[in-house]
Amino acid sequence: MRLHSLDIESVDFTDPVEIRGFVSHLCHLADDAGVSAPDFKPTRESSEIRSLAGKVVKKLDNQLPQMTVAEAFNTLSAYDFAHRLAYRTPADRKFINKIALRAFDAMIHGDKTVDEYEMYRHIRRCVALRDKDYLDKPLKWTCISLEYWYKEASRAYEHSALTDYDIINRVNILLESDLYAYEGHHQYQFKHHLCEQHRSYLEGCNVTIAQQTLPIACNDSLYVLSRRRIREI
Repeated sequence: MRLHSLDIESVDFTDPVEIRGFVSHLCHLADDAGVSAPDFKPTRESSEIRSLAGKVVKKLDNQLPQMTVAEAFNTLSAYDFAHRLAYRTPADRKFINKIALRAFDAMIHGDKTVDEYEMYRHIRRCVALRDKDYLDKPLKWTCISLEYWYKEASRAYEHSALTDYDIINRVNILLESDLYAYEGHHQYQFKHHLCEQHRSYLEGCNVTIAQQTLPIACNDSLYVLSRRRIREI
C-alpha cells in the first residue's frame, strides 16, 4: 500500500486491529523511504508520513482514555510507533505505563479480554529497559508464569486443555527466554527438542530451528520494526 492510498479518515479509531494495521503500513512505508539508512535525508514522502503519524497520535490521545483496558493496551504499540515516526521520540513513558499497568491489574483480577502473552512480552521488554514501574508485581508475575509454562512444556502438555493459540504462544515464549535456571547448559537442547516436538504448530510461524540460536517467532510487524532505528523523517 502506497502513501497516496492511505486514508486516515477511513480508519476506525475504536478498533485496535485497524489502528495497528494502519500504523504498520506507515512503518513499512517509512522503511521503504529509507528512513533507517545511514545517509537518509528527509524527503517529501517522509514528511507526509510524519504528518500522518502525527494525526494518528492526536486521534489516539483522545481515543485511548475512552477504550476498554484491553483495547487501550492492544493499541499501545501502534501509538508508540506513530509517536516515534511523528516526533522522533518515544511516547511518554508514564502515559504508556498507566494504560499497561491498568490492563495488567485487570488481567490478574480475571479480565480475560487482556491477552496474557502480549502482556508478558510487554512486561519483559520494560524490565529489560529497567523500567521501575514493572520491577515489583509485574516482574513477579512473569517469573511465575514462565516457570509454570516451562513445567507444563516439560510434561509435553499432557492432559492439557490448551488451545493451539496457547501452545504456540507458550512455546514461542520459552524459545525466546533464558531457561538456564531450569535447564542449565542444556537449555539449547531443551529448546531444540521443544521445536521438534511442536513443529506442526511452529511451521506456520516461520521458526528457524538451530542448535544454538532459536529466534523469536511470529513477530508482530510493529515489534519487528521496533528493532530498527527510526531516524529523522
